[in-house]
Formats: sequence, C-alpha cells, structure tokens
Amino acid sequence: MGPISIVSANIRHQYGQPPIAMPVLWTENGPLRAPIEYFIAFEKKSLAWKRKVLRSLVLLLEYAEANPGEADGVRLFRGFASTALRGTFEPQNGIDTSGLCWLPNPSFGDDVSRLTGFFNWAVDNSYVAKNINPLVGEPLRRDQKLIKAAYDHRREKAFLGHNWIENPAPEDSLIRGREVYLGESRQTRSPLFPRFPDHRFDELICSGFFANGKFDLRDILITLLLHCGGLRVSEPFHLYWTDVVPDPLNPKSALVLIHHPEDGDAPKDSSGITYKNRRDYLAKKWGLLPRNIDQGYRHAGWKGGRHESEVAKKYYQVYWAAPQYGELFLLIWNRYVEESVGLIRKHPFAFVNDDREPLGEMYAISQYIKRHKAAVRRIGLVVKKELGTTSHGHRHAYSNRLKEAGIDRLVRMVCLHHMNQSSQDAYLRKTSSETVKILTEAFTRLLAKSGKASSVDSRLFELLS
Repeated sequence: MGPISIVSANIRHQYGQPPIAMPVLWTENGPLRAPIEYFIAFEKKSLAWKRKVLRSLVLLLEYAEANPGEADGVRLFRGFASTALRGTFEPQNGIDTSGLCWLPNPSFGDDVSRLTGFFNWAVDNSYVAKNINPLVGEPLRRDQKLIKAAYDHRREKAFLGHNWIENPAPEDSLIRGREVYLGESRQTRSPLFPRFPDHRFDELICSGFFANGKFDLRDILITLLLHCGGLRVSEPFHLYWTDVVPDPLNPKSALVLIHHPEDGDAPKDSSGITYKNRRDYLAKKWGLLPRNIDQGYRHAGWKGGRHESEVAKKYYQVYWAAPQYGELFLLIWNRYVEESVGLIRKHPFAFVNDDREPLGEMYAISQYIKRHKAAVRRIGLVVKKELGTTSHGHRHAYSNRLKEAGIDRLVRMVCLHHMNQSSQDAYLRKTSSETVKILTEAFTRLLAKSGKASSVDSRLFELLS
C-alpha cells in the first residue's frame, strides 16, 4: 500500500451546513472515513488533539502493514504496544528487520489511550455494526483494518488492562510496570514543573526583548500575560483589541478578559448589528474561523477551563501577580496600540505582524515562540523545557508564585482557570473582586517579608514609559 499522510481539509457532512475544518488521513484511495466521523462527533476537540489521534492511528496502521500475517486485532495491538515501547532496533546490533525504524517510546501510553478512545467510540456508536463486513480473502483496506480492530476490541472489552499479556514472563516486566504507570495522573508522572526563574524575568523584559535599538512591545505584552497573568501560550492569541480596558478598581491597571474563541461574547459593532457569539462575529463580519478551529499558521489552541462565575458569559479574567504588573501591562499596551493603529487589519485580533510581511496579519504562535527563544538566549539562558525557559515555563512560575505567597488552593484554581474542583468547592468560589483583593494582600505581605517595596523593578517603568 502507498504512504499515509495527514492533510488539512474542509469536511461538509450535512448539506446547508458550513464545512468543518479538520485534519484527515489521506491514502492512495482518498481519505479514511472512520477518523472523519470520529472528529465530527467530537468537533469541539482541539486541532492539536485531532492531529495526535491521527498520528497514533498512523503508527498502528504502519505496524499492521509491517505485520500482514496477524489478523487478530487484540494480538496485533499487544504487539504494537510492546514494539512502540521498546522500539524496532535490535539492542545487540542495531538492526531493524521490520522497516519501521521506531526508537523506544516511553510515552507510548498516550498513543494507547487515544486509540482506545477511538475504538470505544466506534463500538459504542454502532460504527462497527454499520460498516463491518466479513474481512477475509483480499488484504484489508486501511479503513477496514481500523474497523476490524474496533470489532476485536468489543470482543476483548478493552485493550488496556492486565489482559495485554497473558502469563507475562520476567522479560515482560517493562510492560507490566508501564500498566501501573498508565494508571497514574499526569501530575504524578511529572512531579516537578520546571518554571522560568523569577529573578531573571525583569532582565528578560528589559534586555531579552530589546533588539536593534527598540523594545518588542508585542512580545513583551504576551510574555507578561504568561508570566504575570498565568495564561497558556495559546490564549493571548485569541485576544481582541476590545478585550483590554482600564480596570475600574484601579484605572492605572489593565483589565484583560480572554473570551472563549467560539462561544464568547462578540464585541459591539458600530453598525448596530448584533452577533450570537464570536464564531458568528468572525464569520459574518470578517469571513474568518475562530483560531482554535482554523488551521495552518493562524491556529491557536484552546484547552478550556473554568470561566468566571459571576456571569454566564464565557471568558477568563487575567489576575495579575503581582498587581503592579497590571499597571506595567496597561502602560505598554497603550504604546503598542499607538504604534499599531495605522496597520491595515482584516481581523479583530490584537497581536499582529508589525515588522514582517504581511503587515497587520494575525501574529502566529510559532513566530512568538521563535522570538521568545531568541530573547531567552539574549540574556544568556539555555532554552530547555527541563530548565523552565520555554514559553510554558512562565505559567509554572506564576503558579509557584501564588503558592509562595500563601494563596489558598481554591483561589489559585480561580487564577489558573482550573476545572477539577469537587462539587462542594463551588460554594466557596470567590468573585473576581474578592480574588484581586486576596492577591493584593498576599503579595503585600510577601514583599514586606522580603524587604522590597515592589515586585516590579522600577527600571521597567522608566525604560518602557
């Protein structure tokens, strides 16, 4: 069979309905149907999740085609799991007779989990019953192989579990240990969350994002949202110009709201037209998709989480830690708006290309990550996840700062927009004004303990004002 590739496509599954943008598996006979129907059923899932599912399916199909004599889906899956864990190279001589050229993959359990989810859906939604035929004789087509695997999954109840290996021998201890490992939470698996060093952050802003005689205001703003507002790296890329205003509680500080990219409130239109939500607004006013379902360089993920509890509108409020960073953000934001107002924009998003073509186009996450790496290296740090010096290390630094300030767990969950609270915790939720007050008092105590007047270096205001 020919190669399998992951391509972007627009799928119209109902007449009269707009197409759905998604990645698909493309073969010499066209796209595989089963993953497309799976993604239609889980349309709200992120583009990153869909791509990971497809990569896991590609691995399974590659393994199946390298083992054409294995017709039983359960035995095939056991072999796939073992091979994915250990790799296909002989440890004695480095020879790979399978042709797969797989290196050992300690995180193969994520592939197993994604495949199990796909097979569960296929069985639970009768996809197997509707599509399966006697699969004998001619070599199985790839779609049929996936359906056959789901059918065997029904027979064996589950691929995950202790029935992976019957009567395991001592040499199978790696897999038996991995089964226990798969039952642990992600937090248990990675107890250490590398975070960006707080004592180097002001230097990053002052020197890292200063090049060719000027400050990169746009990237400073994004980095402030990550390090001092606790946002994930994708979330600032959903920000509209209208989502930043002076905070009524402190007009010198910025009130930043990150709305849900699809279901969030649309900004008021000067023409008087009203829109149901941001997806409707982007489609009708700009002819665009929300960035979480758009593909290519415009894509920005959306993991989701707990929205503000005071209103039904779907948005996150950025809670500054320390509060002075909100004042710094508003100062830089006003300068950024002044410098960017002349750019022609065909979208409502705040962060744009201001020094590369096409000017005024949506700023891409990949470009920010590239510039962030350059800024980190500019101040003499090594860019490495384990050192906390990647863009995600800022969110971990924010979380740790809240903990060091003695912020209560429930308040930290509000600030980080985490969802996993027990039901009784809902009665203890704080309003946004209560949360800001708690943060301000906690950081005032922390600063008094350290003997500092402010957590923000005064040089930042002097250099950036």
